[in-house]
Formats: sequence, C-alpha cells, structure tokens
Amino acid sequence: MTPRTACLAKLYKFSLADSLNEYVYDAGVAGLGFSLDFTPKAIRLTFSGYNDKLPVFVDTIGRALAAHRENDPAKLARFKDQISRDLKALDQQQPYQHAAFYNQFFTTRPAFLPGELLRELDKLTLDDLGKFADEVFATGFGEVLVQGNLLEEEARAMVRSVESSLKFEELKKADQGDSDIYLIPRSPRSIGSVIRRKEPNAGDRNSAVVIQLQLADQNLKLQMALEVLAAILEAPFYGELRTKQQLGYIVSSGVKQQREVRSLVFTVQSGFADAVYLTERVFAFLNAFLPTLEALSDAQVAEYVDGLVEQKMQKVTRLSDESIRNWNEIVEGQYLYDRNLLEAKETKLVDKALLLDVWKAVVAEGGVERRVLTSQVFTQADKKAMTRMDAPLPEGAVLLDDADLFRKSAELIVAPRGFAPPLEPQEFGGWI
Repeated sequence: MTPRTACLAKLYKFSLADSLNEYVYDAGVAGLGFSLDFTPKAIRLTFSGYNDKLPVFVDTIGRALAAHRENDPAKLARFKDQISRDLKALDQQQPYQHAAFYNQFFTTRPAFLPGELLRELDKLTLDDLGKFADEVFATGFGEVLVQGNLLEEEARAMVRSVESSLKFEELKKADQGDSDIYLIPRSPRSIGSVIRRKEPNAGDRNSAVVIQLQLADQNLKLQMALEVLAAILEAPFYGELRTKQQLGYIVSSGVKQQREVRSLVFTVQSGFADAVYLTERVFAFLNAFLPTLEALSDAQVAEYVDGLVEQKMQKVTRLSDESIRNWNEIVEGQYLYDRNLLEAKETKLVDKALLLDVWKAVVAEGGVERRVLTSQVFTQADKKAMTRMDAPLPEGAVLLDDADLFRKSAELIVAPRGFAPPLEPQEFGGWI
C-alpha cells in the first residue's frame, strides 16, 4: 500500500457507500448489515444479519461490488472534500493522541502522514478511480469466516456467490500484502529511542508524552507477567502523577499488544509542564517503583493474577464479539481460537519472582531486554516549551528523526504461523 493506493481505497469506499446507500439503509431496517474496509493485508467484506435473508443480501452486494464504477465528477469532488476534511481534522486531535500516532508511525509499515495523503488525494481523477476499481478485485486470496445459525452448505453457497461475482484470479503467496511491525531497539539506560515533534494544533497549550517499554520475548508466560505488571502499576501510576503531582487530567497506563509482543505504555498530557519534564516524571516513577513491587506479598500478587485470569475466562455473550475474536486469529494466521484459555493457563503460573525478573530485565535501568520508545509532543503556544524541544537528550538516549531510516535498521516482529484446524460446532453455531 502506498499513499496513492490508500487514497484511492478511501475514494472507492466513499463512492461505493454512496451508490449502495438506499439499498443498505433498507437492509439495515430489516436487520442486515454490510461494510467494506481496506487493510494493508487485504480487503475485508463484513456481512451480518438474519440467516434467512443473508444469502440474497450477500449475493446482491457481491454483484454490486463487481459492477460499481464512479462516473460523476461532482461526486468525486465531494468525496475528495470529505476525505480532505477528515485528514485535516487529525491536526485537531489532542497532543497525547499525536504522541501515540508518531509512536505508531515509526514502528509500523505502511504508515502515512496526513500531508502525504493530502498531496496524493489532490492529484487523483475519475480515470484513476476507474482503473483502481478495475484492478481492486482482479486478483485475491480469500479467507472466510461464517459464524452463526447457518448450515455448512448454506455458508459455502454464500462464499461461492461472492466468488462468482468477483471472479478474481488467485494471488500468489509471495504477492500477498501485510503490515510490518518493528521491535524497538534495546536501550538498557536512559529514555531510549526518542521522537520529538511540535504539536500540529498551534493553539493547543498542552504537551504530551507516550512512553513504551516493550517485551520482545514472545514466551507466553513472560507476556502474561507483563500484563500482571500493568495491572499492578495502573493505580499507583495514576495516583502519583495525576492525583499527587497533578500534572494534568490525562494520565494513564496499560498494555499495548502488537502481534505476540506486548508493551507497557504510559501516557501523560499537561497544560503547564513540557514534554521533557513529563518524561522525567514518568521515568522517576518507574525508577522508584521496584521497592513497592518487592514489598508486595505473595497473597497480594495472587490477587492481581486471579483478577487477570478471571478477565480472560469471562464468557463471551455476544456473537459479534466472538466473531471478531475468531476473525482476528485468522487475519494474524494464528488460529488460536482458545487463546483466552491458553493465556489464563499461563497467567496462573505467574508469581512474584517472575514479576521481579521481568521488571529488572524489561523496565529497570540496566535491564538486558529493556526496549524503550519515548514519543514527545511540544506545544507551540509556549515559547519556553518549544525551546525544550531542542534540549540535549539524556546520556544513552537516541533521537529518531527519519521513520524510514529507523524501520530499515529495526528488527521485524515475526510471530510463528499457526495451522487452521477444523472447527467443531460450538455454542453460537459452526464455523468454516
């Protein structure tokens, strides 16, 4: 995916939605739903609704996808204007959201800045969109999840109806797209790899920092230990930086998962403190937390472990939630449909000794597996804060400026591929 194809995909989605608006609206009243999304890996078609009406609905949408071509210049101009407005609106998000965006921008590919997309969007014509529509379904490699109150033959019939409408040629494995996600470089000391950007909204007086500490080892028990640590940290972190130090209204911590790799993520936004100071406060908290962790009793640790196990064992009560969970397994090529049970089993093995080992290796200064990415956003409304953007980095930190150069030197996160097992009918129905 490139900025050009990303813009064409947005235009195609707007155009298709406009052409199907009346039909999809009426279908929605009858309890049916459809969505089309473009991802780095594939085009995702999602259908939902009552099983007796779904086959006709799927067939109608499939034929509409194959036939749709936009030929109205006025509509194209309207779609471009709407997309342009959406892209420009990103600058009006809050600084902590921009800090998170830059974190994501450096560590994933494809990823594009709004300005890149706006420049490509402005160039696109009806002919460009027509060629895109001609090619978008020309080749493909399909994976399908059908879940709910349907017999296997009914499910397969719906799949065949889409195949017969789109008539795509098989795309070879080597040509199939995917996203790349990168490991953060090791940084045993200091604040790690640092991104510094000015806040796009010149009138916003807030600065923000998002700090990510990544555990690269994909061993499931270690990953679950990191989740337990996140649960232990949440209240003390908020209490110290929000309640006691009163740095700002936005103070949070949690876990970020990228494929099979998890990270601790700390977010702080302030209207009076600059991003350098916020960074210092977060690391001061982390550097002082080990004694608190060491002081926890085995019983206290067990409470956190049991709480996480209970969350993972919680029964899914909505078909849509279970479908999304199973589809994510297919998309990632893992096919671990009992993932929550596996994670609960490994979580039960987490004890205080393991938590201390993970902390010392991943979070503490000098940790041999410590990987830190610090994303700082500085308000333009305060000249003093802007001067801090050029302040020297602490010893051991590395400034990141060019995302492409960073990605070229970084290691990819590679998760082991799973095997697609046959799925037996379960509580909500059957899958194929």
